[in-house]
Amino acid sequence: MAVIFSRDDLIRAGRLRPSPDFFELRLDALEPVIDEIEPSIRSLNLPLIVTARHPREGGLNSLSASRRAALLRRTLHASRRM
Repeated sequence: MAVIFSRDDLIRAGRLRPSPDFFELRLDALEPVIDEIEPSIRSLNLPLIVTARHPREGGLNSLSASRRAALLRRTLHASRRM
């Protein structure tokens, strides 16, 4: 498993050889740049576990429950269009 925390991680993820079995896409860390990277996320042809962690679980950016849920819904909706 590899974790995608940043825009740079997202770029590196597509280049890893051999690819890990899956990636964890940390939406709580990516929230500040989600609009910019959403097309890149959609273009990934990699198995993903999508998370938006609560601050008590190490989540970044102190996101509220409603904001974390919105990020998850948005990402799930985008993945259905693939």
